[in-house]
Amino acid sequence: MPDMDGFETATLIRGRKKTRHIPIVFLTAAYKSENFKQKGFGIGAADYLTKPIDEAQLISRIQSYLRFIEQERLHNQVLSQTNLKLQQEMQHREEAQAKLEHLSHQNQTILENMAEGLFGIDLQCRTTFVNPAATHILGYQAEELIGLLQHDVIHYAIADGTPTPKHDCPICNALKKEQSCQIDNEVFWHKDGHAIPVEYNVAIIHEDDLMTGAVVTFRDISERKKNEQALKAAKEHAEYANYAKSRFLANMSHELRTPLNAIIGYSEMLGEEAEDLALDDDFSKDLQKIQHSGQHLLGLINDVLDISKIEAGKMTLDLETFNPELLIQEIIETSHPLLKQKNNHLKLEFPPQFFEIQNDSVKLKQVLLNLISNACKFTEEGQITLHISYHKSPENTTQKIYEYIEFAVQDNGIGMTEQQQKNLFQPFMQADNSTTRKYGGSGLGLAISQRFVKMMGGKIQLQSQFGQGSCFTIQLPLKVNQQQLENRIAEQKLPGHTLPQHGTVILIISPHEQNNLILQQFLDENAYASTTCSEVETGLKLACKLRADLILMDIELVSDTVIKHFKENPILEDTRLILINGQDTQAEKQDLPELAKMLPYPTTQTEVIELLQQYQLHHFSRPLVMLIEDDELSRKYTSVIFQKENWRVFSCESAQIALEHLEKRRPDLIVLDLNMPNMDGYEFLSHLHQTSINVPVIIITGEELSQEQRLRLEGQVIAIFHKGHYRTKELIAKLHNCYAHESSVET
Repeated sequence: MPDMDGFETATLIRGRKKTRHIPIVFLTAAYKSENFKQKGFGIGAADYLTKPIDEAQLISRIQSYLRFIEQERLHNQVLSQTNLKLQQEMQHREEAQAKLEHLSHQNQTILENMAEGLFGIDLQCRTTFVNPAATHILGYQAEELIGLLQHDVIHYAIADGTPTPKHDCPICNALKKEQSCQIDNEVFWHKDGHAIPVEYNVAIIHEDDLMTGAVVTFRDISERKKNEQALKAAKEHAEYANYAKSRFLANMSHELRTPLNAIIGYSEMLGEEAEDLALDDDFSKDLQKIQHSGQHLLGLINDVLDISKIEAGKMTLDLETFNPELLIQEIIETSHPLLKQKNNHLKLEFPPQFFEIQNDSVKLKQVLLNLISNACKFTEEGQITLHISYHKSPENTTQKIYEYIEFAVQDNGIGMTEQQQKNLFQPFMQADNSTTRKYGGSGLGLAISQRFVKMMGGKIQLQSQFGQGSCFTIQLPLKVNQQQLENRIAEQKLPGHTLPQHGTVILIISPHEQNNLILQQFLDENAYASTTCSEVETGLKLACKLRADLILMDIELVSDTVIKHFKENPILEDTRLILINGQDTQAEKQDLPELAKMLPYPTTQTEVIELLQQYQLHHFSRPLVMLIEDDELSRKYTSVIFQKENWRVFSCESAQIALEHLEKRRPDLIVLDLNMPNMDGYEFLSHLHQTSINVPVIIITGEELSQEQRLRLEGQVIAIFHKGHYRTKELIAKLHNCYAHESSVET
C-alpha cells in the first residue's frame, strides 16, 4: 500500500495496548517469497494468505480466529475471577489473623489480670504454663514451675502435712479418668512451706478427640475459712450463752417457786381465817386478788421454766397408758372459770367410744388447756369447740397402719392474719405487739405446746382467718414409737447446747510470744485447753492453780530450781513436762528429769500432736477420774492403780480444791475419801448435790461406817471401799462398770 505498507501497519497495531491482542491476517499478491511470510509472522500475524483469496478458506480462518478470541476472553475472565477470589481470601485471612492476634492479646490480658490462679499440665502432670496470679499465690516464679510435676511441688500433702499418694491426687485422677472435677476444700503449698486453703477446678483439654492435658483454676480461700471459723465461733458462743441462760432458768425452779408457794399458801390461809372471822368483803376480795395474782405469776414462771428445761434438754416424758375420756372431764372442769370470764360456751364433739392411748397425760392436758385458754382469751361471747376423733392411715415408708387420735380446738374469735401466724410458735412471741398490750401473756404457751406435741411424737397445725376465728389441730399416735420418741425429744434441744468438754489442760511457758501463739493455735484447733506464760515463777504457780496435765517449757528457762520444783511439788506429781528446744547448743544444758521430753522448734502441728499421743493426752479418748484424798501416800498409790488402767487422774488433796476445779475439769468418776480436814466427804457430797453436775462417786475410806452414816450416803454414791479391806481387782471392776450401776450403796 502507498505511504505505509502492511508490515508497518501491523507493527503499529501490535505496539498499541488496546489493539495488541487483535489477530492480524496478511492478504497479499505482491509478496510471495518465504522471507516476507516469515517477516509477517515475526511481526505477530495470525495467518498469511495470498491472492487470489479462497472465500471459504478465508471465512473458515476468520471463524477459527473468533473462536480463539472467545476462548481467550473466557479464559481471561476465569483468571480474573480466580484472581479476585484469591485477593478476597487473602483479605479474609488478614482479617482473621488480625482478629486472632486481638483475641490472643485479649486472652493474654485476661490471664495476666485474673484474680484466680491458673496453670496447665500435660498428660504426665507436668506444668506447661502458669498465670501471674498463680505465681503470686504460690510464691514461685513461672520458670520455676514450668516442666515440674505439679503434685510434687504444690499438691503433695493434705492440710496437716500428711503426704498424699499420687494415686489419691484429684488432679492426677482427673487426667487418668479423663473427667473434669471440682474440689471445694483442699490445700496447695506455698514455696515457703505453709499451706494455702484452696478450691479448684480441673478442666480436661481435648484436641482432635484426643486428651492433651488439663487446665487447673484455683482460688485462695484463706479469708473465707477465717470468716467461717469466726462465724462458727460466734455461733457457738451465742448458742452456749443461750444454753447458759436456759440452764440457769431451769435450775431456778426451787428458788422461784418456793417463795411464791408461800405467798399463795398464806393468802389461802388468810382467806379462810377471814371467812371464819366474818371480816368485811373488801378484805376477802383483796386476799383473793393476791391469790389470783400469785397463781397467774406461778403460771408465767412455770412457762418460763418449761421452755428453759426443753431448750436445756432436761424435759422428759412420763409415759403411761390412759383413757382420754377422764382427761377431757378434768379439762372441762378446769376450763369452766376461763369460759365464764368472757361468757364463752364450750362445745364437745367426741366419738362414741374412747380408745386407750400411750403417752404423757400431764403434758397432753397442759397443751389442751393452753389451747382452750388461748381460745377463751381471744373470743368473747362466742363458741369454743373441742373435737376428738380417731384415724387410721398407711405410713409413708411402710405398709403398716398408723393409728392416731386428733384433738381440734376451734373458736370463732378474732382470728389471725398470715403475718401474725408466722411468729406464733416462737418463744416469747405473740401474734404482734398489740396482742401483748391488749391481752397480756408471756408468749410462751404455744411454743411450749408445739414442743410438747413434737416430744410426744405428734404434730400441731393451725388454720385461721382474720376476723372469723382459729382452729388448732393436734395429732398424736395411739402408741408411741420409742425410737422416734427419743429422736423427737433430742430435737427439742437447741443446736450445740452441750457442755464444753473439759479435757487435757496444757500450759506453755516460754519468753517467745510468737512461738507461744503458734503452739497455742495448734492446741486450740485440736480441742486442748491451753494458755501461755512468759515467766517461770508465774508459770509454775499457774500450773498448780490449773492443775495442768502437761507443761511445754522453753529449754532456756530450765534450771535446777525448776527441776527440783517438779520433783518435790506433790501437785505436779502427775504433770508431764515437754521442753521446747529452739537452739541445738542448749540441748544438753541441764540434767533433765526422766519425765521430760524434747520438742524441736520450729515444729509442725503433726509433731506436736504425735508427742501428745505418746503421753496418751490426745483429745478425750481416756476417761478422767477425780481423786480426792488428803493423804499423799494413799493418793499416789490409788493414782497408780487408775493410771495402769489407762485412766487419767486429777488428784486433789482437799475437797475445796476439787470443788474449785469441778466446773473446769468435768470428770467421768469421782473417788472420794470421807475423813478430810476443813471439808469432809459428806460436805463435799452436799455441795455436789446442789450443782447440776451428775458424776458417779466411789467412796474409799478408812472409817468403819455406822448405819446412820450409810443411810446418809445412800443414793449419793455407787460403792464404798474400805482401805485395807478391798482387792484392787474389785476397785478396777467397779471403775469400768460404774456407769452400769444404779445409785445404791455397796460394800
